[in-house]
Amino acid sequence: MKPERKTFLAVDLGASGGRVMAIHFDGKRIEIEEAARFANSGVEIDGGWHWDFERLFSEIKKGLATAATRFGKDIVSIAVDTWGVDYVLLDSAGKPLGLPWMYRDSRTDGLMDSAARTFGAKRDLGANRHPADVFQHGLPTHGRGPRQPPH
Repeated sequence: MKPERKTFLAVDLGASGGRVMAIHFDGKRIEIEEAARFANSGVEIDGGWHWDFERLFSEIKKGLATAATRFGKDIVSIAVDTWGVDYVLLDSAGKPLGLPWMYRDSRTDGLMDSAARTFGAKRDLGANRHPADVFQHGLPTHGRGPRQPPH
């Protein structure tokens, strides 16, 4: 009896590209293949850099649809890996107030010094043992000030 092949899908969003990968396992061997690939770059709107969420979500759905057509019932799971420091502000109903900010946006310039003045001296490591940098510890929201995300 031939072992059942299982396919695990992985969506990987990087700073310059995204892809949907298929990892196949037949009980003995692992094979990895690309199901879809797409460009990922920010968009500059009103002087700020944002992720084009609608386009990225559309590309992810297209990639998953391609994988579903190719691998069908073999698919047993989907995982997503992405840069975890960008964010989007939500209203009280959970709806986005605008596009997600990119970590590359200049709104973070000078935030380490500003946070040190507001919250105390800088520390080399945060509680999570990662080096303190402008992308972590809520600093991007500290520096948001009057600049609101585009609608």
